[in-house]
Amino acid sequence: MTDFIPTTPRRADEGLSVAHTAISRLFIEVLRDLDACIAAERPLQRRFTDVFDLEFDVHLTAAELAREALMTRLQALIATPEQRSTDRALRLMGILLRTLLSVEQDTDRIHLVSTLVENAALMIVPGAHPITRMVRALQHRFFAGVTALMGLEDFGGPGHDPDPGMIAISA
Repeated sequence: MTDFIPTTPRRADEGLSVAHTAISRLFIEVLRDLDACIAAERPLQRRFTDVFDLEFDVHLTAAELAREALMTRLQALIATPEQRSTDRALRLMGILLRTLLSVEQDTDRIHLVSTLVENAALMIVPGAHPITRMVRALQHRFFAGVTALMGLEDFGGPGHDPDPGMIAISA
């Protein structure tokens, strides 16, 4: 008779490598929340002509909930104490993402992201250790997610409104 080996984890963190710290685990969750936020925002990108449409309201609510979940997770990441030197870079990236999401003006957000991208190499953790390679992979995924988010029209991507407060009025 063979031994029984469970295929589902008994704990939420079971199966994670001991290489992970509390911050790296939270950062992985932030990346998942960022992906969910992008997926929830995509349907809202100028597809709707009637903002009073029920479908628009459903998508808007989903996007707001996804963004709220992301902001909550970012707050937890930022508040978590560092356990390793690599945690500092992940925490700083969380602070940058929270700041980016807090900026209201498209032009300010675009400037902040361009500064972030120009200086991304300063944030990348150096080293050949497996832990630093894992952190670098997370960092690259973060930058890909931020790029995807900023590619959305509502976040300053192609076709963004230079002044969203202005309404076009025909003469």
